[in-house]
Amino acid sequence: LNEINARRAALQEESRKRVLEEEKERIKRREEEEVRRKRKKMSLSPSCCEIVPAERVRSLCLVQLGGMDGVPVTASSSSVFHLEDGKGLVLCAGTAQGKVEVWDVLKSFSCEVTLEIKADYHIYTMRQVRGRFQGKRKREREASEAQASKPRSESDKQQSSRSATDEEASALPAPSDVEQFLVCSAGCDLFVISMRNWSQVHRVDDAHESEVEALEVMQAGGREVVVSAALDRLIRCWDADTWSCLFTLGGHTDAVLALCVMPTPEGSRLCSGSDDCTIQVWDVPKLVGEADTERSVSGACPSPPATKQGKDTDDDEAGRVRSGPTFEAAEHVLKDHEDFVHGLCVVSAGGQDGASLMVSGSADFTVRVWDASWECVRVLDNSTYVLRFSTNSRTLFAATRTGADSDECAVVAWDVSDPSPLKWTVKPGVLKVPIPWILLTETVPTAFASNNKMPLIMTAAEDEMVVHVWSTPLPVTQEQVRHQAEEPQDASEMGFSLSGASGAVVTELPSDPPSIPAPRQQQQQQQ
Repeated sequence: LNEINARRAALQEESRKRVLEEEKERIKRREEEEVRRKRKKMSLSPSCCEIVPAERVRSLCLVQLGGMDGVPVTASSSSVFHLEDGKGLVLCAGTAQGKVEVWDVLKSFSCEVTLEIKADYHIYTMRQVRGRFQGKRKREREASEAQASKPRSESDKQQSSRSATDEEASALPAPSDVEQFLVCSAGCDLFVISMRNWSQVHRVDDAHESEVEALEVMQAGGREVVVSAALDRLIRCWDADTWSCLFTLGGHTDAVLALCVMPTPEGSRLCSGSDDCTIQVWDVPKLVGEADTERSVSGACPSPPATKQGKDTDDDEAGRVRSGPTFEAAEHVLKDHEDFVHGLCVVSAGGQDGASLMVSGSADFTVRVWDASWECVRVLDNSTYVLRFSTNSRTLFAATRTGADSDECAVVAWDVSDPSPLKWTVKPGVLKVPIPWILLTETVPTAFASNNKMPLIMTAAEDEMVVHVWSTPLPVTQEQVRHQAEEPQDASEMGFSLSGASGAVVTELPSDPPSIPAPRQQQQQQQ
């Protein structure tokens, strides 16, 4: 009787779970149908293709494997990704469930690697960085301590210690080797992923007291510096070789929402946009020198990074501050905006060799252009609520909204090929898109696409489990992506053109999209 009752209880539990799963599927289908109705009502522009990820996408980062000088593609990456002349092109997608999916762009955006970063946390931002791995000594120490804690004979200890040391030496690169890393944020933490074998090699616990909103990478003091900004109103600069906190910038009085690196005749400057309605300019190379001088005078070392096991205790000294020195005074404070600044972008006016200008977007519905003397040289628009900025060669793209609460969104393009921002003009036509969480526009290197004047334009919506590809110079097949089911509009009717050096290039749309299974059916078939 006990066995029968246990079996009956197990069957009832399985039935209950099955009912819950069916209810979840019905809710998802209703949500997808509602999204489709809304999109049809909005008369959205047809996309070239749509990528169906496993989860909602919150950040995108295009990475060229082997693209950095002196950093070859490893055997593990070459066995997974398609390479052309020893180089590959991948798109890293951070999801709303704490994962990073790595898509091979040359394989029609097929998902080749999935990394579990931090469950149930959004991956809001990602950046590519190069650095030297210097965590070997700590790992060897932890391995030796773990081996020493086990009661074994002396010969077994020596043999296991040698094998552990050999294994660590083979798995980790030499401290002088330069590697490509992907840095991403999840909650208050930072995670470092090695592109050597696509695994997490480091984690900075509690890098900030609130969620990290933005990441940037810049050169300062002869080293690669990773800059993080968060809702705790602080900006922190990290050494990409040791992942120690060099110093903290505390000039803002509210959450920091955006970062960008602005080249100037005096050197690179870090610009930060905040909820306090200001843009602050920081001379990071100068501050790196001041922090190094302060540490050399006091005899302290850069603050150690926090890991899962806690702080690194190698050569610890009493009184070492984890956040390093704090600098409150910015070099310049720009106060022209009347509401929070949530978008910053650097544009090379007149092409790659032109002067750099900064473009800012604010909730006051203005788009402003700033020159290297930090003067507002033009109000590009005074009636546009910009959600995201992105630049591509001679074009500035912006995902805009007609109102803060409106569902109608569009991607607008400005021609910035003229060195004078007063002569910048809006390109004809717009792309009507779902409310975008991300806007990515990149120029594909000529090694992968001969027609690289056509940029790669992608958006990921807030309420859809779909990444839209609006323009791509690369061929896309139907095995990994699905096309729009609706009949595409004519490109001339859509009116969205992208001007290159040799004239206008119109985004090419499929004339007769093949019959592809729906996203849910396609995911079930893949599973």
